[in-house]
Amino acid sequence: MVSDREFLARMTADMLSGPGTLTNSLELAERCIVDHIPGDFVECGVYRGVHPAIMAYALMKHGVTDRKVHLFDSFEGIPESGPKDDYTITGCIGVGQDRLVSVNHSVCSVNQVSRYMCQWGIDPSLLVYHPGWFQNTVEDAAKQMGPIAVLRLDCDLYTSTMACLPHLYPKLSRGGYYITDDYTLTGAKRATDEYLASIGERPEIVCIPDGIGAHYWRHE
Repeated sequence: MVSDREFLARMTADMLSGPGTLTNSLELAERCIVDHIPGDFVECGVYRGVHPAIMAYALMKHGVTDRKVHLFDSFEGIPESGPKDDYTITGCIGVGQDRLVSVNHSVCSVNQVSRYMCQWGIDPSLLVYHPGWFQNTVEDAAKQMGPIAVLRLDCDLYTSTMACLPHLYPKLSRGGYYITDDYTLTGAKRATDEYLASIGERPEIVCIPDGIGAHYWRHE
């Protein structure tokens, strides 16, 4: 098997987040494996599948076969922004009407992601794809899922983030990790903060070095 450095180097050309997030995803996945934190690994908003690939790589590295990596994405790109999003995202994708319509940004089909996984040497049996808009897929899928050890959201928008958190965060194991790739995007941050306030949690939020706005915390 290739070294961690060699594997992560393969990812850099196919990512949208900061390079520090690669190391973070690997470290947190491995912590959960070594510390026996129960649950699967999940990302919502996968684009080309870099972070799910890293999580699957961690499973392969440690010979783990009883966990899965779940990939939630429209696989059609980002939908329209809404009234609770601002220039931090609309400067990139434009001002929208909060419709589940692709703005043709960050588009990567299931077949394309599968091909990337093959190129990176990822065991396909570890991967579970959930194609569709979060509002149409996450709630029902979450009902069928067990605990989650690592939950990573890269949802960009207020509405998209809120479509995931209430259904997936309650499944996050104690000692597991939540990662938000978009904590400097106003809509995603607002959704995260509002959800945490609604459940009375005030975690110690850590900024990922060289993560271009990504943050994480340990679920106590």
